Amino acid sequence: IRMVTGVQTCALPISRAELTLDVFADLAVEYYTQRACAPGTLIITEATFISPQAGGYPNVPGISTDAQIASWKKIVDAGAFPPLVWRLSS
Repeated sequence: IRMVTGVQTCALPISRAELTLDVFADLAVEYYTQRACAPGTLIITEATFISPQAGGYPNVPGISTDAQIASWKKIVDAGAFPPLVWRLSS
């Protein structure tokens, strides 16, 4: 299988250490904004818990509270892909 995407650069997720109470800090938004400014950049976002019950690790972004959704909106508006949803199971 051959894929032609036009992607010239791939930016990996930022360190989870840039989170404040499982919400992205302004530094994370700046990180993704800087990388999104280059045409042809594929930005891979963080694995993201779908709910507090789906998690189990500290400092992992979520997308279940208003504050988390607002911080993800800033990341997506910067040009990154929407979050990669993640659920741990026992």
